[in-house]
Amino acid sequence: VHPGVAACLDSLTTVYLQRDEIAKAEAAARRALAIHRALGSENDPASAESLNGLAMALFAKGDFAAAEPLLQESLRIRRQHFGRDDPQNVTILSKLGGLRRQRGDLASAESAYREAVSLARRVCGPAHPKTAHVLGNLAVLLTQRGDLAGAEATYREALAVAHRAFGEEHPSIALKLGNLASVLVDRGRWVEAESMYRQALAMERKLVGSGGAHEAVILNNLADLQALKGDRGAARPLYEEALRIVRKLYGEEHFRVADQLANLARLLTDQSELIDVAQNSEHRD
Repeated sequence: VHPGVAACLDSLTTVYLQRDEIAKAEAAARRALAIHRALGSENDPASAESLNGLAMALFAKGDFAAAEPLLQESLRIRRQHFGRDDPQNVTILSKLGGLRRQRGDLASAESAYREAVSLARRVCGPAHPKTAHVLGNLAVLLTQRGDLAGAEATYREALAVAHRAFGEEHPSIALKLGNLASVLVDRGRWVEAESMYRQALAMERKLVGSGGAHEAVILNNLADLQALKGDRGAARPLYEEALRIVRKLYGEEHFRVADQLANLARLLTDQSELIDVAQNSEHRD
């Protein structure tokens, strides 16, 4: 065994995770950890990398209970070697927050996200992509917890940081604009929300091109808003365009296609009911 082999396995784990080959990622990470154990290097920073890779593979499998202690051990090792202000700890804390959010422990998730945000502000600064990213994660959680005022303020800070980091336009800015627009919808500020959705949609198409997954999300959310406003005529082509995109991306059997079909069907059912009501009213007259 050789530490260089473990490092190669860590790189393989990352590649497999990016390719969504979760079983291969898990196997590579476990082999790397076995090498660290054989070398007696379980407490080395390199072992923390392998722990993190295995945690992400288990996270992807939905095995949150097994993933969390691995992330915690990875965090402990890095703090031991590099101190509490190691910038890499921001990423680990954010992943911990995401894992806890997925398993429904929202209070504990918020604690991890807030620790990540505090650390990012301190060691990365107010113009770093990592700071914008963890602020965005915290905003998602606050939305889920129903703290819409907190979510709005956090998204706006995330956008300010992202603008300093990337300039006026960037895919991550489009993502945060769309998310903030959804919060504004829930807060009843529909005009501002619609403007923000359209800004996000234009930016996404300009920077990423048409036909992407995030474009479909924005189109669907914009359609939801139009339907909420009662403008079903404006909502329908937006739902249909979102459906066309997800069909092309995922195929007919994917759950996202089913969700999009359900949204369109609900709109068409509502329209049909309105027509029936109008026609019955005319007959009564």
